[in-house]
Amino acid sequence: MKAIQALVLLILLCPLIGHGQQELKLLEGPMFGSKNISKLVKQSEEEQKITLTLYYENIPKDVSMQAKAFIMTGGDNPLQDINVALVDLAPGDGNIDISFSFTPGRSYSKPYISSRKVKVLLVKKEKKGDSVLDGIPGISDGGGIQDITAPKYIYLLSKEWRVSPPTNDPNAISNITIPVKLLPFKSARTIKP
Repeated sequence: MKAIQALVLLILLCPLIGHGQQELKLLEGPMFGSKNISKLVKQSEEEQKITLTLYYENIPKDVSMQAKAFIMTGGDNPLQDINVALVDLAPGDGNIDISFSFTPGRSYSKPYISSRKVKVLLVKKEKKGDSVLDGIPGISDGGGIQDITAPKYIYLLSKEWRVSPPTNDPNAISNITIPVKLLPFKSARTIKP
């Protein structure tokens, strides 16, 4: 009888183990070469922030590598008001936290915006002067050709990001209606002046 109770208790407590940590589902990995990212795990989540842990392996010692991560819409477009994360990867195996936060840069018509994916690129960290492409905007700053040729990992990440009203608009929250139920305090006869 005690064994059955212990089994039932274990089954009930299993969903609570690792609460807040959820491994994201890989939708697309690199087509060629070795797979250096083993998994991506959600560590913490708030209305305007999320922290993910990137687990990686087999990073060569002779090349400095970085992970460049974007929060994406349902298509291939990055969300503009969420930062692009760029983190250095140590050689060998390891893990590193990647944080994303929403910073309002424009006004939105809805209180939330949705993200559906996170894209992670493994790019080589180059020093200034190492590349013949230095000085070309969009290429020398880690974009352009390097983003196209880098190993790409796309994970499923469904999140609603809370959009706050713009701080420079004083009328941004003036059209909110709060329903209030009024209750009488006393009758008019019992209230003294």
